[in-house]
Parts: sequence; structure tokens; C-alpha cells
Amino acid sequence: MINVKLFINLLNKFIPFYEDYVDVYLSEYHRKTLKAFDTWYDDNVKKPIKHQKEQVRNVFMEVQKKLKPLHGHPRNKQLLDNLEAEAELTCIKAAELTKDSKANYLKYLEDYFDEAVYQFYSLKDSLPNYIQRFSSIQDRKNELNRKVLEKMVLLRSYINWLVMTTGKDRNVVVTCKNFLNLYDNKTESSDSHHGSRYTSKRSASTITSEWDEGSILNFADTVEFIRDIRQTFEKRCLEINMEDFEDLISALKKEWQHAVDKVLSLYTVKYDATE
Repeated sequence: MINVKLFINLLNKFIPFYEDYVDVYLSEYHRKTLKAFDTWYDDNVKKPIKHQKEQVRNVFMEVQKKLKPLHGHPRNKQLLDNLEAEAELTCIKAAELTKDSKANYLKYLEDYFDEAVYQFYSLKDSLPNYIQRFSSIQDRKNELNRKVLEKMVLLRSYINWLVMTTGKDRNVVVTCKNFLNLYDNKTESSDSHHGSRYTSKRSASTITSEWDEGSILNFADTVEFIRDIRQTFEKRCLEINMEDFEDLISALKKEWQHAVDKVLSLYTVKYDATE
């Protein structure tokens, strides 16, 4: 009987722990999902876009380096036309390389968002199973506690009857009383320990009524998961749309033209008289 009482006290500790675990899990799920979204965006969108821009710039720089031998060498002036044709081809290739980039990255982002929402609803749909399991534990604990109390009432009544009845075996009375004292001491000790650890928690007897299916399934309203992840999604979409590869190519073309004009200026200043 004492072991049964200890088991009941163990359940009294487990039930608040179980509730706290689920609450913390949901909050952590919310936080870690948003953090994972940011990490995924950095690794799969932001860094690749930066790398792609660097590739475009490097290609232009390689073509621009070919202008250097033309400086101060009139015999190479005829090569400029070929080099300008190469630069124009580079512009065309860069435009083709980047024309679908934003659309592709937006699609990747949308797919990730859809999967995150799907996983959230899968978690939400699984919660009733955990609630049912929790309710079953609570019901069994209550039933076990009721039976123990009934047996203890019978035992106390039996001891009182023995005390009042003469000629009965006093050893039985002593044994029963010792058992009751041990039982009561164990109960007080366990209850005191339980109270010291869970003073800030709700009473285990009120958990079932407070932690019902409705409250736990309103997780989306409570922590605003869907709103937060949608805001993150829309923010990242805006960042992608602000990436302008056309402006980058246009700026690089201007740099190229400036370099060509510099070469032509050198020819005009230094070599027109000799030609």
C-alpha cells in the first residue's frame, strides 16, 4: 500500500512535468522554426545570390583586364573591336544567367514556407493523441487514489474495531497501527517534497480541467506561429525582389565603357600625330 501511495505521488509530479514539457516544447518549436527559417534563407538564398553577383562581376573584370595590353600599343588598337564584341557577349550571358534568378529563389522560399506550415499543422494534429494519453494517466491516477483511500478507511475502521473488542490479538493492532504511522509519514514526506518543487505550478487536480483540448489546440493563436512565420516569409520575399541583377549588369557595362574610353583617350592623345 505504501508503494502504491508513492507511485501516486510520483504521478502527481509527472503530470505537471508533462504539461510543462508540452508547453515548453511548443514555445521552443516556434522559436527554433523561425531561427531555422533564417538560417536556411542565409545558406540557400542570400549567400547564393551574393555568389552569383560576384561571378557576374568577376567575368566582367576578366574581360576588362584584357584592355590593359592595349594601353600604349597602337599596333593592338585593331583588337579593340574584337574585345568589345566579347564584352557584349559577356553582357548577354550575364543577363541569361540571372534573368530567372529572382523567380527561382522566390519559388524556393515559397516551398520552404509551405513545408514549415505543413509541419506545424502536422504537429497540431498530433496533439490530441498526447492529450488523450495525459487524460488517461490522470484518470488512472484518480482511480488508484480512490481505491487506496477506500482501503485505508476500511483499515482504520478495522483497527478501531479491534481496539474496542476485548480478547483480540493485540499484536495485530500494533502491526496495523505501525503500518498506518508509516503510511502517514510517507504521505506527509512525499506531499511536502512535491509542494517544495511545484509551488509555482497549478494543482495537479486542476490540470485536466484547465489544460483541455481547446486551449492546447489554440497554439497558433497563443504564440502567433503562423503570423510570425508569414511575416518572415514576406520580409524575405521583399529582400529577394529588391535584388536587381539588371542594375548590376548596367553598372558593369558603364565601368567597361569607361575603361574603353580611357584606352581610346590614350590613343588620341599619344598616337594621333604619328598615325
